[in-house]
Amino acid sequence: MSILADDEESWPPQVRKVFEDNLDLFKKEIDYDRAVEARHEQDHLARWISPPNPFTTERERVLDQAEDELRTHRLVGYHCCRLLDCEVENILCNGMALLSPELVTRKIATALHGGHLTIDQANLLQEMALLKEDRGSRNGMIWFVFCRSTLKTVVSGLYCLLGYWGGEAIYFDHVETALGQHLGTLGRPRVVEAEIPVQTLEVFMRTADRLLGGFLLRRNVEPPNGHTFEGHATSPVAAAMIRRVYTEGNPDFEALTGYSTWGV
Repeated sequence: MSILADDEESWPPQVRKVFEDNLDLFKKEIDYDRAVEARHEQDHLARWISPPNPFTTERERVLDQAEDELRTHRLVGYHCCRLLDCEVENILCNGMALLSPELVTRKIATALHGGHLTIDQANLLQEMALLKEDRGSRNGMIWFVFCRSTLKTVVSGLYCLLGYWGGEAIYFDHVETALGQHLGTLGRPRVVEAEIPVQTLEVFMRTADRLLGGFLLRRNVEPPNGHTFEGHATSPVAAAMIRRVYTEGNPDFEALTGYSTWGV
């Protein structure tokens, strides 16, 4: 089953039932934590003697149950990028590779051989590529947003991903340079829609926690961990899992992102 984070009708029925049946539990845990936090603001010593939240253990059991159900399904994600036409064709034919030095070299070589970069530009991009761990490298990852609503929010990171060719590993150090301006002319803004097996995702907490955030917000309950939902695939994405590629200038791209209204 393919799950759309924003569309509860696409969720496994058992996950929807678990969330609905335990809505009162989720509210009680949130209310308890907020009441404790309010007391802490008045009495700083209270934080050292406050008893644990009596609803947390049951909440964890419920979410573990939902997570077990989700592990066998796929989550629809959205990868924002600026791509050349030939790169779109490659993704549709061969899928998406994890970020690696080899991928960066192939991308730069493709742009060079296509006449989009000079040899000096290509060498500089290769030299300064953001691939070292101490610089926040995302080697071994493919980054996705999982809520369509996020795509319609003006986020500087998303704007740069759509605004500069190459991906963050290539453009990051060049945004405010003449080379960065050139990278902003290559290719077109795209959003790759793909299905990612939940068991290959890293979303920094359980997938069930992330879905719960949106579930609560739609019921006017402010989730404690927010409701944005992004993360990365830890395995390559096969071509069969690519649903489509949205391209700026087409009405479906605009409907998905509201890109023309970002005003940046």
